[in-house]
Amino acid sequence: MNNYFVKGYGIIGVILVPLVLFLIRFVQIPGPNIYIFIYLQLIGIVFLLAYFFENDNFIFKYAIKICEKSVPSSKKMAFFYFGSTTFFLVCICYLYAS
Repeated sequence: MNNYFVKGYGIIGVILVPLVLFLIRFVQIPGPNIYIFIYLQLIGIVFLLAYFFENDNFIFKYAIKICEKSVPSSKKMAFFYFGSTTFFLVCICYLYAS
């Protein structure tokens, strides 16, 4: 297996760990859960890294494909997706704090 696929599967592993922890904790203790915030921010970070390292692995290549097929279609939509996840998480944290 070449490095192209190893990096992609590593990213999938990093993204799935907070999701699994969220699901385990959600079943045990309903309510606010930090793992879902980490999961959503990692999705935004994948889009941001995809802008800079497009041909590094298949996950980044797929993220750029999503950006180029969106409306408006541009590679720079990766910044929008990163910013929207960050803004969404800041709003949710603000609501939980108040």
